[in-house]
Amino acid sequence: MEIPNMGKKSFLRLEPSYGHIILYGNYDNLQSIYTIQTFARECEATITVMKNGEHWFHTEEQMKFLDQWICS
Repeated sequence: MEIPNMGKKSFLRLEPSYGHIILYGNYDNLQSIYTIQTFARECEATITVMKNGEHWFHTEEQMKFLDQWICS
């Protein structure tokens, strides 16, 4: 399945024993939460939404959140 306009830096972890896990920034200006939720439902993914996150995680706060998310 493809998501329209999904950038290369969007974060989708594939976990064989847990399914798909998506990290989404609530200020994403390229993908709507509706698009992400639709995709998540179709592939039984879990969504984590970062408050003040954007499509491109680049600030110190966002990168720290991303690192913690990856290690969780």
